[in-house]
Amino acid sequence: MKPLKSPRPFHFRGKAQMEILGLAIVVVLLTLVALISLRFFVIKEPSTARKEFVESELAGSFLNTLMKTSSGCKKTNFAELLQDCALMNSINCDAQDSCTYAASKIEEILRDSLGAQEKYYAFSVNSFPPITITNYPGGFSPKTVKSKQYLIPLNPGTLVARLDIAD
Repeated sequence: MKPLKSPRPFHFRGKAQMEILGLAIVVVLLTLVALISLRFFVIKEPSTARKEFVESELAGSFLNTLMKTSSGCKKTNFAELLQDCALMNSINCDAQDSCTYAASKIEEILRDSLGAQEKYYAFSVNSFPPITITNYPGGFSPKTVKSKQYLIPLNPGTLVARLDIAD
């Protein structure tokens, strides 16, 4: 019995096979171009309306969360410390009165969160003495400012904590 002999070696000799290989390469290239164009033209950045909404809610959400956050002093949150600051100033934390302690801790939180995101901010409380924390550079004129207030009830009156975040 004779061994079967292949009429041609295993490499491409025919024109039809070369054309199919060429078509396959063209299809792969077209697919790559389509995927790249899909990435740049169809998938767009989030809309500006959504971005503006998120930024406008940042001040309110941050302020609400900050006021309810534990201050690390005698199981009080920052709203309670600011109440004490405005009324009696009787809570002492780490050898500081409640006003000084609250101002230093709030400044640290703002610097580590909003400051780390390179956002400009101004925080103020209309207590006596007033608390003002800002990282606006001298002569800074913000394009837009998002402001929110947090009302802290006093007896009598209301304490107003305000956070401004600027672009």
